[in-house]
Amino acid sequence: QNHRRNSYGCSSDDVNLKSDSGVYGGYNPGNKNCRKLPVMLQFHGGGFVSGSNASVANDLFCRRIAKACDVIVLAVGYRLAPENRYPAAFEDGLKVLHWLA
Repeated sequence: QNHRRNSYGCSSDDVNLKSDSGVYGGYNPGNKNCRKLPVMLQFHGGGFVSGSNASVANDLFCRRIAKACDVIVLAVGYRLAPENRYPAAFEDGLKVLHWLA
């Protein structure tokens, strides 16, 4: 069998990491020698009016940063304008920061 590895070294069989509820389950390599990693919050570009934390481009960016810097990247999804008025995006970011703390 041909097992392709992604940039994290896990096989393509490990790609579907979301549970039935749609929540990301994370990737656990099964290594007992786990270590704590720093966490980086990432707010996708788009001037608070376009884009998504779940876009393909943003996903690739977060994966590259996580691998290059050896960090856990949390891509923040926030409400976009004009549907949501200022300061909705900032409030969403602050909620994520408090959740992380």
